[in-house]
Amino acid sequence: MSSSQTISNVHQWLILLVPTLIPRLVVERSKALSPFFDEICSQMNKTQTELIVKYFSDIYVYILLNCDPDEQSTFTSYLERTTRQKVTQLRAPNFQSVHNDLLIQLHSQRERVLKAIRIFADEDKSTASSTSSSAVKIRGQVKSVESIGDYLRPRFLGILVHFDSVLLSKIISDKIKIEALSSLSDLLHVMGAENIIAVRLKVLATLRTALHLTDEPFPQLNASAWDAFVRILGVQELGPLVSQIAVSVLPLHSSCAEQIRSILYYIVVENAETLKEHLKDLHFLPELPGLEDIVYSLKKTCITNSSIPEQLSLLMRNISHEDFDVRMQSLTHLKSIVQKNFDKIQQLIMGTNDTSEAVLTRLISALLKGCSVREDELLLLYGKCFGYLGAVDPGRLTFSDQHHGDSTSYTVTLIDDDFTFHLLFLLARSFLAPRNSQLLSILSFTIQQILKIYNSDDDSSKLFETPLWNRLPEQLRVAFSPLTNSRYALKPSSESGPAPFPVYRSAIGKSYGNWLYNWTVELVRKVTHTLAQQIFSACLPTLRRDMNINRYLLPYVVITALWSSPGEESARIHEEIMAVLTDRSGPKDSADANLHQSSMQSIFYLLDHLKKWLKQKLNSFRSSKKDRSLTLDKEYRVVQELVDSIPNDLLARAAHQCQAYPRAILHLEAHLKANPIQLRDQLGFLQKLYVAMDEPDGVAGVCAIRDQEPSLEENITAYEVTGRLQDAFSCYERISQREDCSLEFYQGMLRCLLNLDLPQGALTMANGLLQNCPDWRRNLDDYRSECCWRLGQWDMLEDVVKPYDLTSNNTAASVGWGVGIGQALLATKTNDLKKMENCLRSVRLKQMRVISAVNLERNSYPRAYENFVNLHILSEMESAVSLLDPSLISKENAFRVRFSELLTNWNQRLDGVQASVRYTEPVLNVRRVVLKLIGQQVEAKQPQLMEEIEAEIGKSWLVSARLARKAAHFQRAHILQLVAITSPCPPLAIYMEQAKLHWAKGEQDQAITVLKRGIEKRFPDLQALQMEAAKLQPNKLTTDILECLKAKLLLARYYDETSHADMNTVIKYYKEVTEISRTWEEGFFRLAGYYDALYTSSDGNKEQHLDMARYIITNLGRSMIYGSQFIYQAMPRMLSLWMELGTMEAENPKVFKIGNSKAKMTDVTKAIDSVQEKIPAYKFLTAFPQLISRICHPHLEVAALLKRIIAKTLVAHTQQCMWMMISVLKSSYSIRAKRCREIIDAVASSQTSLRSFFADATNLADRLVELANKPVEDGIMVLSVEKAFRSLPKLLSQPQFSKIMVPLQWMMTVTLPTTPGENLEHNPFPRDPVYIVGVEDTVEVMHSLQKPKKISIRGSDGKLYVFLCKPQDDLRKDFRLMEFNQLINRYLVRDPDSRKRNLHIRTYGVIPLNEDCGLIEWIPNLIGLRFAINRIYKERGCLMSNTELRKRTPHVRDTIVRKRELFEKEILPRYPPVFSEWFLSTFPDPQDWFSARLSYVRTTAVMSMVGFIVGLGDRHGENILFDAVCGDAVHVDFSCLFNKGLSFEWPEQVPFRLTHNMIEAMGATGIEGSFRKCCEVTLRVLRQEIDTLLSVLKPFVHDPLVEWSKKTVNKGRSDLPEIKNEQAMEHVENIKMRLQGYLLQPNSKNKLKYRFSVEGQVNQLIAEATSMDNLCQMYIGWAAYM
Repeated sequence: MSSSQTISNVHQWLILLVPTLIPRLVVERSKALSPFFDEICSQMNKTQTELIVKYFSDIYVYILLNCDPDEQSTFTSYLERTTRQKVTQLRAPNFQSVHNDLLIQLHSQRERVLKAIRIFADEDKSTASSTSSSAVKIRGQVKSVESIGDYLRPRFLGILVHFDSVLLSKIISDKIKIEALSSLSDLLHVMGAENIIAVRLKVLATLRTALHLTDEPFPQLNASAWDAFVRILGVQELGPLVSQIAVSVLPLHSSCAEQIRSILYYIVVENAETLKEHLKDLHFLPELPGLEDIVYSLKKTCITNSSIPEQLSLLMRNISHEDFDVRMQSLTHLKSIVQKNFDKIQQLIMGTNDTSEAVLTRLISALLKGCSVREDELLLLYGKCFGYLGAVDPGRLTFSDQHHGDSTSYTVTLIDDDFTFHLLFLLARSFLAPRNSQLLSILSFTIQQILKIYNSDDDSSKLFETPLWNRLPEQLRVAFSPLTNSRYALKPSSESGPAPFPVYRSAIGKSYGNWLYNWTVELVRKVTHTLAQQIFSACLPTLRRDMNINRYLLPYVVITALWSSPGEESARIHEEIMAVLTDRSGPKDSADANLHQSSMQSIFYLLDHLKKWLKQKLNSFRSSKKDRSLTLDKEYRVVQELVDSIPNDLLARAAHQCQAYPRAILHLEAHLKANPIQLRDQLGFLQKLYVAMDEPDGVAGVCAIRDQEPSLEENITAYEVTGRLQDAFSCYERISQREDCSLEFYQGMLRCLLNLDLPQGALTMANGLLQNCPDWRRNLDDYRSECCWRLGQWDMLEDVVKPYDLTSNNTAASVGWGVGIGQALLATKTNDLKKMENCLRSVRLKQMRVISAVNLERNSYPRAYENFVNLHILSEMESAVSLLDPSLISKENAFRVRFSELLTNWNQRLDGVQASVRYTEPVLNVRRVVLKLIGQQVEAKQPQLMEEIEAEIGKSWLVSARLARKAAHFQRAHILQLVAITSPCPPLAIYMEQAKLHWAKGEQDQAITVLKRGIEKRFPDLQALQMEAAKLQPNKLTTDILECLKAKLLLARYYDETSHADMNTVIKYYKEVTEISRTWEEGFFRLAGYYDALYTSSDGNKEQHLDMARYIITNLGRSMIYGSQFIYQAMPRMLSLWMELGTMEAENPKVFKIGNSKAKMTDVTKAIDSVQEKIPAYKFLTAFPQLISRICHPHLEVAALLKRIIAKTLVAHTQQCMWMMISVLKSSYSIRAKRCREIIDAVASSQTSLRSFFADATNLADRLVELANKPVEDGIMVLSVEKAFRSLPKLLSQPQFSKIMVPLQWMMTVTLPTTPGENLEHNPFPRDPVYIVGVEDTVEVMHSLQKPKKISIRGSDGKLYVFLCKPQDDLRKDFRLMEFNQLINRYLVRDPDSRKRNLHIRTYGVIPLNEDCGLIEWIPNLIGLRFAINRIYKERGCLMSNTELRKRTPHVRDTIVRKRELFEKEILPRYPPVFSEWFLSTFPDPQDWFSARLSYVRTTAVMSMVGFIVGLGDRHGENILFDAVCGDAVHVDFSCLFNKGLSFEWPEQVPFRLTHNMIEAMGATGIEGSFRKCCEVTLRVLRQEIDTLLSVLKPFVHDPLVEWSKKTVNKGRSDLPEIKNEQAMEHVENIKMRLQGYLLQPNSKNKLKYRFSVEGQVNQLIAEATSMDNLCQMYIGWAAYM
């Protein structure tokens, strides 16, 4: 009996002691009368017989273990006489307990126990023989009982459960527990590996149950039991469990070091080869004393030289592991990796490590997936990991495969084998790594009951024949096998009466877990569906302990409950949902906050899944419907009615309340679509949602469609988004004069003052409000607290935060961020690090609870980004604690080093945060306060260090001012500059920021004056700076040198752009920059840019032109020698200028013979030759198509050097160059093919392997061309490579066939170095190349006219890569335009406004094989615009037949009035806008939907502008496709370029496609807002890069395309040198005009009549694209009506 057990009366004493006393008394009673035994019978009111029967198990075990055989016979005879039953009869109901009690004593009485078990086994065997069944059926196989282990196997689960109860009991003495734990080791040996395998998870759970016993000698006994388990279990079976075993035994190391070392040595060292793959999961193994060699062996086995991405990838498997202890260890290890390797982590964050393959996205996804837990310690660890990583900008992450994307797939029947299969999978996740033995027993019971449902017979082998069982993977079949004949039983719960209704916030629904469980229980009671009722009932015990499974089941339970009682239950479910959605009460404590947030998320989850089932049911109905008169069944209608009964506007408000803003927009737009008249009333709410999502474009869109004067509230929203905070404050003041002014507006005023960095004003106002309205204290104290700590008013702060106790769960939820940080800062100030740690713990836990609740939905990272920023701040506060250590402060040098490290870390972390004032300013505010606190500690002991601290605070103000300026928050920027200037140590570079602010505000003269004065004052001795810079490498320039360079360059650019100085003065300013540092890339690039501007605008003589060209080329070359930042501008321009000059001399030799022109052109070529020797080959690869297009250059010197450059690049990057040269090699222009062959031959002469490589490449291209051009009869959709194209696999299977790279876009794209310098050793292709090793036999023939063929190429990495072999189509245009688009993407990424919006063009690999055939990289998951819209029209029954359309089509010569009349009255009414429905059905998750729609709008806007610039036409519904994964618009078929559409029979009148369907899909604001702004940003970027873009387009002039060459070149002259295509030159000139802002009027004689600003040009283009007059004139096949 446990010493802690207290006894209050005799009866209780008897109950406790009788099991021990009775066996001895019965033995005595069998020999003689026993008054004591009779007295006990009397006290317990039982007869002797009743007492013996009740305690037979204890009596029988006592006899077996303590009596010799003769005595056993005597005593059993006595028992039989007394009870009048045979021993076998008495034993039968106690059979399991007899085994249990015997085996508990296996260790101390091994021989007697084993002897007894053998007797039972023999009896069992003889019984089985007498019934002609001499074997036990296990999984359909017959196995003889030959050992004790075999005999115990069916009873082993029950035995382990008994061991659990003994080890966990609070009544049983430690002596018995010691015996039990000792016996457990022996029992494992008796059972043997074969009998343990099936129940190894239960053994593992039992062993872990014993770990809570920590007093001596339990640790040693535990270690022995673990050792036995590890060594008995087979090595293969041990593999998946190694991480769980390791985390379990490590805590025992401190007391049992040798035993734990032995266990780990056995796993890691002795079985290293066998367990190699699984040992990767032990990455967290610490180097504890005695384990050093084991850890070394582990690293040697599987983590040798692992890069950080690889280490993180290994960690991801365990960060969200089912076993919480494994998670804890993995998270701790992750913390360590991030802290020790933050520089490398930062490279991943900033995207400068191209080998990462989105590892950071996957890491954050894994962390998000794992943090949906309730355990505080785990949540805190997740919070610390998020904090150490920092608040990574969501725009830097690509959540293409969301962290816990819901893969639930409903069937029409709902409850079937599919449902059970997925349910078992979900249960298995917890079952395979149970947290404790009790949970395992409950999970075992649930799984056991579900399996019984599918196995009505007693013979479990029947189950093994079912489809459900065979669908399960082998691992689960093995794990579940013991449960097919187990006998788990749970104590029946007492029947409770009817639950209060609604359950939400009732007595049984006050916490989220209780509400979810009790509501589910109530629903299950109403279910009459037999199978569903059985499964749900089996799951109920598990649901109480596992909310994830409960949430999973909720939609199934709701639907089946609705089916069972449609009327009554629908009303009750509706009322429960409404109770949650209409709850507006604020959180009272943490549990209440969790209830409110999580319950709403569960309702959203439920409604999403109801809609998902409805969609599946509807699709099934439509696919099987033959008779249109049939209607959907009752099951569908009752669910649809419930969904329809929940108002969309209520859902929008509820979603807004729990920060689910995309969901709120989705429901609000659905509400507005049904009630368009309410649009005006809801614009304010829509605007508020866009503000909350930090989407200023959306806010601008709302403002644009508003048709009346905005209210003060709406003005406030617009002002705050645009940074006009003083104007917003004025509106707040107006509102505050109203009598009904609410707390919300006063809070807005306080936020406004804080954002203006006026904390004193905010504090005064908050204190005044508190005096007038004391009830508002909790709401105002966050603001008061922030004001106090920002002002350093610590005494007042102490008074503000005093009422709040962060360590109490009752108040933690209502304590806001400001108060929490205030308490932590107060503790920091007093150096009470323990209290600070507790405060940060509480604040971090609150942030993680919010993240955990939000994480119930997908795509939670952007939604909870503010909380991630808060975790970022908490982590930085912790990192600064070490600087408060008095011993560190006393050591000046050590302090400086640590302080410098901290600042470097902080600056790196800030780079990864979303560049928005909303998110970066809170980080900077807390940093400044922490630095001040450090300064207060330092000032007393090391006053000389104060200057560094104050300087850093000043720099922080400068960063804030810069961010505000970049966000166009000029009022705030000005205030912050004043603060920075008046700080104790103003930042040295403040003059630059002042100049930039003046410039941004249009005050150009002031900008130049301030900048010039600042430079003179800051750098009086430029010569000394120049001498210092000359000694440094480009990547080692000091901060002062870089500041001087940037300031001088900025001044030069200001003079340049304002024309405030003459040409020579501006050149002088630019040259000063290059003289200070002769290795700074940007200085040379900008100087070249100025020379280039002079070159293009100058009308000077040829010599001056050539001089200027040489200056441009020399400086562009130098910029590329010392860096790669501007290479995509510099390289095309340098090559283009050089080759144009060469062409001019070749075409006009007489002009160039005048004076020294010939020598000057030679000088230009020499300049190129000089720089090309110093520029590595990979940089030329960035412009290789441009080089190869001029392969037939007519100037001999230029052509010779061009061949050398191409050859140099070819040698260095053969694989990439080959794919770009192959079409030239096969050109119909013999001179081009000849020149190409000459280059290859020249290279091959020095490298013979290249000759065979190009021969194989040419053969491969020929085979692919044959495949593409293979005629295919109509109706044939699939071909066999082996049968139809046998030569292709035969070629690839040749032993000597060269390694040829798969031409994927990512393998053809150069990765440039991110650091300045020459970078000669840089690897431009860091990822391992994938080579072609074969093709799949099946070739799919596409439907289109040319019948392109879809082939799958097998790569050397084992993956398949799909390409389209396209015949009868010149893909050189597509290739050139794809190159053009890739270049535009690079410029879009560089532009801050574009990068913030993630503007891009979807590109893909295009490889021309010859002039009419090529390969196109296949993009999966694309759907054509026409197909998507037509499917919706078809479902609605409004799709016109082609005959109907032709009847309503005007003649091309009809008047525009006639065309418009037919279009507007006959066609458009039949085609209402429906494209938004495709987004709703394709992206059912609201965050996915919003992200996809935003991607659609943005990619459409970008491609609209780019398409207009290059004159891209033929944008019908099959040439615009949409990605069903992310919503991107993807354009294909670029054959109609350069306004070719104007020459069609029906000339194309619109600049791009923007029909009513496309506008409707953009949302409530249509073209306003995001679409318009993205068009403007794109066009502005294109205009800025006009020269480079034209350089890339000019190869069209010299690379004649098939259709143009027929007009301009005679076949008989195909051997001429380089051909100039006059038509192409005209088109390039037109593109230049468009980029300059001219709108070319097709029917106007004066083509340069209009020149627009960016905004004006976009507005005009949108007007033309949406003009009914233009749309009605489009060819009917273009489908302007859809």
